[in-house]
Amino acid sequence: MSQRRLHEFYRQRLVPVADALRKGGVTFFPLKADDQASWYMPAPSEPELMEMTPESFPDELEKLWRAKGMSELADLAKESDDVSPFIYVMF
Repeated sequence: MSQRRLHEFYRQRLVPVADALRKGGVTFFPLKADDQASWYMPAPSEPELMEMTPESFPDELEKLWRAKGMSELADLAKESDDVSPFIYVMF
């Protein structure tokens, strides 16, 4: 994907979605420290902690975002079928 297309996607699609979610009270990253007594926490058992194949990624991502009430992002999940098998995210 070219730099121009990435910039266009960011500006035309992601920025409006982020604005809508922010207005709805969604926060993706905490802006302050939590009040946990320790830095250690057990591994989460949430659905985000799962393995996905590149083929299933758009469907799983859409399902996850819809379950969290983020339909604006879910609508974007299937816009690209070009998911590299070498990309992964660790929480």
